[in-house]
Amino acid sequence: FAEAITLTDVAREAGLSRYYFCRLFHRETGVLFHDYLHDLRVTRAKMLLADRNLRVTEVAYAVGFSDLSHFDRTFRRMAGCSPSEYRRSLQSA
Repeated sequence: FAEAITLTDVAREAGLSRYYFCRLFHRETGVLFHDYLHDLRVTRAKMLLADRNLRVTEVAYAVGFSDLSHFDRTFRRMAGCSPSEYRRSLQSA
């Protein structure tokens, strides 16, 4: 999940069309592939943000985001706060 991965890549590895893989993945897991991948990445990012030696940018790249603004938007949507706010909340807890 930390590498650049696309739905097309995963579908190809599974030997399925992109469309069929999407339908099958959603039917079996109850979530869309991209939402599942983002959840994995944000969960790992939360663990890495506890390490104050890592910058937020380094965390974003380490979990597979190549664009910091995309990481920030996705993290906010899934965690309810920015990565920096999340890190500050860990210190006050």
